[in-house]
Amino acid sequence: MNNLLIIALLLSLLPQETKPIASLSIEADLVLQSGEVVPVARQKLYLLDRHPGKILREAGIPLGKEHEKDGDDGYLKQLQKSYYAMTIYSSVSIAPTDAERERVASAIKQMDALFSKAVKETTTDFGGKASFNDLVPGNYWLVARVPRQRGIAVWITPVEIKSGSNQFVMDNSNALAIR
Repeated sequence: MNNLLIIALLLSLLPQETKPIASLSIEADLVLQSGEVVPVARQKLYLLDRHPGKILREAGIPLGKEHEKDGDDGYLKQLQKSYYAMTIYSSVSIAPTDAERERVASAIKQMDALFSKAVKETTTDFGGKASFNDLVPGNYWLVARVPRQRGIAVWITPVEIKSGSNQFVMDNSNALAIR
């Protein structure tokens, strides 16, 4: 038994493997049609460590036939199409068809499935700034659904995190859909 204690003591003296730590600082703004820049204030942001399409496929969410050839990226195209439909009907007085209502409900269900698989979650401050800390470097997906006065902005954006501090700007140019 003494030998086991000696071995355990020697093993505890060996250097332990540590993973590099990283952080991601985010600045989130939208440019309105008027040209005014407004912060994405008090909104939840989610970080995924896997491709969103893979998460949705594993959750049993069906992929429309028109996007099957695109594999996991087909889910992103399907979501984009659904959110454009959602925002069109929220900004005009035409009533959506049952199929369009179903598409919108599916988009909400898909985003909720992604949010539930987030490895990290944060909320932007009033200035649109947020951060994720204690990350392991690697490839992630930044996900957000931001309601607007007459529409919505959606981000499902790949982000590469390197050791140390990382910065990312969320804006109109990297949003999946804005209406």
